[in-house]
Amino acid sequence: MHACLDEDGPRPIIPLSHGDPSSSAIFRIVPEAEEAITAVIHSGEDNGYTSPATSLPTRRSVLPTDDWIALTEVVSSGCTQAIEIVMSVFGQPGANILLPKPGYPKHEAHALFHKMEVRLYNLVPERGWEVDVEAVEALTDENTVAIGITNPCGNVYTYEHLSKVGVMAVQS
Repeated sequence: MHACLDEDGPRPIIPLSHGDPSSSAIFRIVPEAEEAITAVIHSGEDNGYTSPATSLPTRRSVLPTDDWIALTEVVSSGCTQAIEIVMSVFGQPGANILLPKPGYPKHEAHALFHKMEVRLYNLVPERGWEVDVEAVEALTDENTVAIGITNPCGNVYTYEHLSKVGVMAVQS
Protein backbone atom coordinates (compact mmCIF):
# COMPACT_ATOMS: atom_id res chain seq x y z
CA MET A 1 0.00 0.00 0.00
CA HIS A 2 2.83 2.38 0.82
CA ALA A 3 4.20 1.86 -2.69
CA CYS A 4 1.16 3.74 -4.01
CA LEU A 5 1.97 6.86 -1.98
CA ASP A 6 3.71 9.86 -3.48
CA GLU A 7 5.85 10.94 -0.55
CA ASP A 8 7.19 13.90 -2.55
CA GLY A 9 3.71 15.08 -3.58
CA PRO A 10 2.16 18.40 -2.56
CA ARG A 11 -0.25 16.85 -0.07
CA PRO A 12 0.96 15.62 3.32
CA ILE A 13 0.47 11.98 4.20
CA ILE A 14 -1.80 11.68 7.20
CA PRO A 15 -1.38 8.43 9.14
CA LEU A 16 -4.80 7.11 10.07
CA SER A 17 -3.84 3.67 11.27
CA HIS A 18 -2.62 4.41 14.78
CA GLY A 19 -6.10 5.00 16.19
CA ASP A 20 -5.41 8.17 18.17
CA PRO A 21 -7.77 10.90 16.95
CA SER A 22 -6.19 13.47 19.26
CA SER A 23 -2.94 13.38 17.28
CA SER A 24 -4.24 15.59 14.48
CA ALA A 25 -6.38 18.72 14.36
CA ILE A 26 -8.39 17.29 11.47
CA PHE A 27 -10.16 15.00 13.94
CA ARG A 28 -11.57 17.79 16.13
CA ILE A 29 -15.20 17.42 17.03
CA VAL A 30 -17.68 20.10 16.00
CA PRO A 31 -18.25 23.02 18.42
CA GLU A 32 -21.86 21.91 18.99
CA ALA A 33 -20.64 18.58 20.37
CA GLU A 34 -18.11 20.31 22.64
CA GLU A 35 -20.84 22.61 23.96
CA ALA A 36 -23.25 19.71 24.57
CA ILE A 37 -20.62 17.71 26.45
CA THR A 38 -19.65 20.74 28.52
CA ALA A 39 -23.31 21.42 29.38
CA VAL A 40 -23.79 17.83 30.59
CA ILE A 41 -20.67 18.04 32.75
CA HIS A 42 -21.71 21.37 34.28
CA SER A 43 -25.25 20.11 35.01
CA GLY A 44 -23.91 17.51 37.44
CA GLU A 45 -26.82 15.21 36.57
CA ASP A 46 -24.81 12.45 34.92
CA ASN A 47 -21.55 12.40 36.85
CA GLY A 48 -21.78 8.72 37.77
CA TYR A 49 -21.51 5.41 36.03
CA THR A 50 -24.16 4.44 33.50
CA SER A 51 -25.24 0.92 32.72
CA PRO A 52 -22.92 -1.09 30.47
CA ALA A 53 -25.53 -0.75 27.72
CA THR A 54 -25.54 3.06 28.20
CA SER A 55 -28.37 5.18 29.49
CA LEU A 56 -31.81 5.22 27.91
CA PRO A 57 -31.56 8.95 27.07
CA THR A 58 -28.34 8.23 25.17
CA ARG A 59 -29.96 5.40 23.25
CA ARG A 60 -33.04 7.51 22.53
CA SER A 61 -30.83 10.27 21.15
CA VAL A 62 -29.54 7.86 18.51
CA LEU A 63 -32.98 6.58 17.47
CA PRO A 64 -35.53 8.85 19.15
CA THR A 65 -38.62 7.68 17.25
CA ASP A 66 -38.76 3.99 18.16
CA ASP A 67 -38.76 3.30 21.89
CA TRP A 68 -38.49 -0.46 21.39
CA ILE A 69 -35.28 0.03 19.41
CA ALA A 70 -33.93 2.41 22.04
CA LEU A 71 -34.66 -0.22 24.69
CA THR A 72 -32.74 -2.95 22.84
CA GLU A 73 -29.96 -0.87 21.31
CA VAL A 74 -26.44 -0.81 22.72
CA VAL A 75 -24.22 2.21 22.19
CA SER A 76 -20.54 1.39 22.55
CA SER A 77 -17.80 3.77 23.53
CA GLY A 78 -15.76 3.10 20.42
CA CYS A 79 -15.05 0.33 17.95
CA THR A 80 -12.98 -1.73 20.37
CA GLN A 81 -15.87 -2.01 22.82
CA ALA A 82 -18.28 -2.75 19.96
CA ILE A 83 -16.05 -5.63 18.80
CA GLU A 84 -15.86 -6.93 22.37
CA ILE A 85 -19.67 -6.87 22.64
CA VAL A 86 -20.11 -8.65 19.31
CA MET A 87 -17.52 -11.30 20.16
CA SER A 88 -19.15 -11.94 23.55
CA VAL A 89 -22.50 -12.50 21.81
CA PHE A 90 -21.09 -14.85 19.16
CA GLY A 91 -18.65 -16.65 21.45
CA GLN A 92 -19.91 -20.16 22.14
CA PRO A 93 -18.32 -23.61 22.34
CA GLY A 94 -17.33 -24.88 18.91
CA ALA A 95 -17.99 -21.57 17.13
CA ASN A 96 -15.61 -20.20 14.54
CA ILE A 97 -15.22 -16.76 13.05
CA LEU A 98 -13.62 -15.82 9.74
CA LEU A 99 -11.31 -12.81 9.84
CA PRO A 100 -9.25 -11.17 7.10
CA LYS A 101 -5.49 -11.37 6.75
CA PRO A 102 -4.18 -8.72 7.05
CA GLY A 103 -6.56 -7.65 9.77
CA TYR A 104 -6.89 -5.98 13.13
CA PRO A 105 -5.09 -7.94 15.89
CA LYS A 106 -7.71 -6.98 18.48
CA HIS A 107 -10.44 -8.78 16.55
CA GLU A 108 -8.52 -12.03 16.74
CA ALA A 109 -7.63 -11.47 20.40
CA HIS A 110 -11.28 -10.87 21.36
CA ALA A 111 -12.41 -13.94 19.42
CA LEU A 112 -9.80 -16.14 21.09
CA PHE A 113 -10.71 -14.73 24.51
CA HIS A 114 -14.29 -15.86 23.89
CA LYS A 115 -13.07 -19.35 22.94
CA MET A 116 -13.84 -19.06 19.23
CA GLU A 117 -11.75 -20.73 16.58
CA VAL A 118 -10.28 -18.06 14.31
CA ARG A 119 -10.01 -18.87 10.61
CA LEU A 120 -8.08 -16.38 8.51
CA TYR A 121 -8.87 -15.65 4.89
CA ASN A 122 -6.76 -13.61 2.49
CA LEU A 123 -7.51 -10.23 1.01
CA VAL A 124 -6.48 -9.86 -2.63
CA PRO A 125 -4.14 -6.86 -3.08
CA GLU A 126 -4.30 -7.08 -6.88
CA ARG A 127 -8.04 -6.41 -6.66
CA GLY A 128 -7.93 -3.47 -4.25
CA TRP A 129 -7.68 -5.71 -1.16
CA GLU A 130 -11.03 -7.36 -1.91
CA VAL A 131 -12.21 -10.34 0.10
CA ASP A 132 -11.23 -13.67 -1.46
CA VAL A 133 -14.84 -14.85 -1.64
CA GLU A 134 -13.95 -18.39 -2.74
CA ALA A 135 -11.54 -18.80 0.19
CA VAL A 136 -14.16 -17.52 2.64
CA GLU A 137 -16.70 -19.94 1.22
CA ALA A 138 -14.24 -22.83 1.61
CA LEU A 139 -13.57 -21.92 5.27
CA THR A 140 -17.25 -21.59 6.19
CA ASP A 141 -19.07 -24.46 7.88
CA GLU A 142 -22.06 -25.07 10.16
CA ASN A 143 -20.12 -23.64 13.14
CA THR A 144 -19.28 -20.32 11.47
CA VAL A 145 -21.01 -17.58 13.45
CA ALA A 146 -19.58 -14.53 11.70
CA ILE A 147 -17.49 -13.36 8.79
CA GLY A 148 -15.50 -10.27 9.67
CA ILE A 149 -15.40 -7.86 6.75
CA THR A 150 -13.11 -5.10 7.93
CA ASN A 151 -11.11 -2.35 6.33
CA PRO A 152 -7.53 -2.91 7.51
CA CYS A 153 -5.94 -1.65 4.30
CA GLY A 154 -7.91 1.57 3.85
CA ASN A 155 -9.84 0.10 0.95
CA VAL A 156 -13.44 0.87 0.06
CA TYR A 157 -15.32 -2.07 -1.36
CA THR A 158 -17.68 -1.58 -4.27
CA TYR A 159 -21.37 -2.27 -3.85
CA GLU A 160 -21.02 -5.18 -6.25
CA HIS A 161 -18.22 -6.77 -4.23
CA LEU A 162 -20.07 -6.38 -0.92
CA SER A 163 -23.18 -7.85 -2.55
CA LYS A 164 -21.16 -10.86 -3.71
CA VAL A 165 -19.80 -11.36 -0.18
CA GLY A 166 -23.29 -10.98 1.29
CA VAL A 167 -24.88 -13.48 -1.09
CA MET A 168 -22.11 -15.99 -0.36
CA ALA A 169 -22.56 -15.50 3.41
CA VAL A 170 -26.30 -16.11 3.23
CA GLN A 171 -25.86 -19.20 1.07
CA SER A 172 -23.08 -20.74 3.18
